[in-house]
This record gives sequence, structure tokens and C-alpha cells, in this order.
Amino acid sequence: MQAGQGEAARPGALRDLELEAEIVLVGELVVAATASERHLSVAEIDQALGLSDGGAKAAAP
Repeated sequence: MQAGQGEAARPGALRDLELEAEIVLVGELVVAATASERHLSVAEIDQALGLSDGGAKAAAP
């Protein structure tokens, strides 16, 4: 479930959608790291964060 879904917003509540998204990503990374008995590779971290594109290399910035 994404942050904010299934819950009513409180009137006057402040929300930082970028921060919420970052918290979700960190949570996903913690779950992936906890499930591994070794350090994750960069590719495994990318995959856990949904950045993997099936093996194609990302374009350099």
C-alpha cells in the first residue's frame, strides 16, 4: 500500500510527498538488505528500489 492510501487525511495536516516516497524506498531497501546474508550489489539495490530495467545499462548522466 502506498503512503496515504486507505487513510483519511486529517484537516490541516501537512504532507511532504517527496519525503513519503523516500521513506517508502528506504523501507524497501531495508527489507531487501535484511533478507540477504551478504552485502547487496549495486545491481541488487537498484532492483530492490525498482530501478532495474531487466539488464540494460542505464545511460550515463
